[in-house]
Amino acid sequence: MKVRILGHLLALVLVSGALALQGVQPPHHPRAHGPSRPKPGPRAKPGPRARPGPRAKARPKSGPAARTRAKPAVPGTRAEPQAAPRPEMVELEGAAHLERFFQGLERLAAPHPEDEVLRVLQFGDSHTAADLWSGCLRQQFQTRFGDAGPGLLLPVRPWRGYHHAGVKEGFSRDWPSFSLRSADTDGMVGLTGGAITLPAGAVYQVETPFRRFTLQTLGPAEDLPVVLAGAAPEAAAPLQPLALAAAPAVPVDGMVLRSFSGTLAGGAKFTIGLPPTSRLLGVDVRTGQAGITYDELGLNGAELQDLARWNPVLRRALLAQAQPGLLVLAYGTNEMGRDDLDLATLRDQSAELFTALAAEAGCPILVVGPIDRGAPQRRKLLAVRAGARIVVAALRQAARQAGCAFWDGGAAMGGEGAMARWRQLGWAQKDLVHLTGPGYTRLGQLQFQAVMRAYEQYRNAQD
Repeated sequence: MKVRILGHLLALVLVSGALALQGVQPPHHPRAHGPSRPKPGPRAKPGPRARPGPRAKARPKSGPAARTRAKPAVPGTRAEPQAAPRPEMVELEGAAHLERFFQGLERLAAPHPEDEVLRVLQFGDSHTAADLWSGCLRQQFQTRFGDAGPGLLLPVRPWRGYHHAGVKEGFSRDWPSFSLRSADTDGMVGLTGGAITLPAGAVYQVETPFRRFTLQTLGPAEDLPVVLAGAAPEAAAPLQPLALAAAPAVPVDGMVLRSFSGTLAGGAKFTIGLPPTSRLLGVDVRTGQAGITYDELGLNGAELQDLARWNPVLRRALLAQAQPGLLVLAYGTNEMGRDDLDLATLRDQSAELFTALAAEAGCPILVVGPIDRGAPQRRKLLAVRAGARIVVAALRQAARQAGCAFWDGGAAMGGEGAMARWRQLGWAQKDLVHLTGPGYTRLGQLQFQAVMRAYEQYRNAQD
């Protein structure tokens, strides 16, 4: 038996040697229990006992060590780790449709523009309502082309913190108010999208430098406002009644739209009293100088189709009286969050509305695509982005179809995912929907620069 075992071992050794001479390694069969342990060497003499060091830190749940296991964050969420694209210079599309507006700017740029006033009405949602974006545009236009005044004032405070740059208003939040955003709206509101009624004995007070103003009321023909005006608010002299000039009345479904204008050199404060049977639709404040008025006409939560909720007769009359040189329609943020979006429907409805507004206002329209929007959760973000693509495409196509100019606000921010980058820069709020003051200022600068580039191209083409 021993002879046989020795014979087998000798044969194995001879085969292994032959394979080694030919450069071939013998097959290795690892043990099922794992790799074989090496033979222990000579035991080392025990040395001094080492003190225990600090415990190894547990593997982090996030950070570089966990990046291979963690799901990649989606740009635009609060967990976004990467920088999104930076703001870009995005040109106006269809800028040729703004020719009449550019002609108005040329008249203001002349050495003596006389009493020329060029009005811009910006309708929109909460981005517009903050009057930070529109306020930046107002400041830049008025710096270059002249300050014609604050423009239209919203005669109510529909949300806490509402303000109009350079204007101080006084009224009670308990006064009855009306808005296009109300579920039961009758559409009888001013260009600001709102209206109020003053309780008996109450007055609406405004403080701002002015020379001329116009107020609009809606109610019975016999209702007349009472306006008191004066100079500096700190002056001891009481306010004095101000004579008003009335424009022709416009019948609107059993009521009458009335406009009253007054003039006071060096005015700084006025109050308005109105019978409680009438609505105050808005106040238009002017400096009496040539230049630009840039009106903020935004409502929180508004969508583009809210403009169709207006009483059509009243909307047509208000736009005709305003005589704007340009309408800016800045919507889309609230639409992109809806789950019933259809590109063709939104496009056709928008094109129909654009065409109607352009005819009623008698001026060109600049459609502004919605800015980028983020979301706290990945699933919500993906839905919002899908909605954003539909909204932007629909508004762009509708603008082209209705003969309007278009400016892509989201692309100007830097494109999809830019909201996260703006948040890092301090330009966006935590909700990843709204911007901060510096963010709205930057957005206004980008839009103004795009309009001015198109304006200079128009001027160069005229030479």
